[in-house]
Amino acid sequence: ERVGPVLDYLGAHGYGTGLAAERRQQALMGLMQGFVDLTVEADGRYWIVDYKTNDLGPRAQDYQPDALARAVRHGHYDLQYLIYLVALHRHLARTLPGYDPARHLGGAQYLFLRGLNGTDASTGVFVDRPHPEFIIGLDDRFAGRSSAA
Repeated sequence: ERVGPVLDYLGAHGYGTGLAAERRQQALMGLMQGFVDLTVEADGRYWIVDYKTNDLGPRAQDYQPDALARAVRHGHYDLQYLIYLVALHRHLARTLPGYDPARHLGGAQYLFLRGLNGTDASTGVFVDRPHPEFIIGLDDRFAGRSSAA
């Protein structure tokens, strides 16, 4: 049973805390079926980029950072991008010569298309850059190599 240590690790770091205990495993397993929209490299860091079409409201302030963070938690997109970041970490470890997670692993950017203003990232752009050690620890748990949280 590898899901328990993964869920415990996520919860200990503030992810997935809004999920009811009886739904945590089901939600995580469902998220394992997704696909990364885009991976980009910028300034030597590799990022997951995902597009979201959620309708959060008609005004620009409906797509401010706090509103986006709520939408990310509500849709469990944080768990989704963490899975994607583990996959990116594994891929880079196998394919990028001299890969160093602290130097090369960027994070996740979720672009809420209805909130993009076309000039800057003040609305419609959610960014999270989890610490590389956290992603390594999450990878360990997915692989069944658990250690202290």
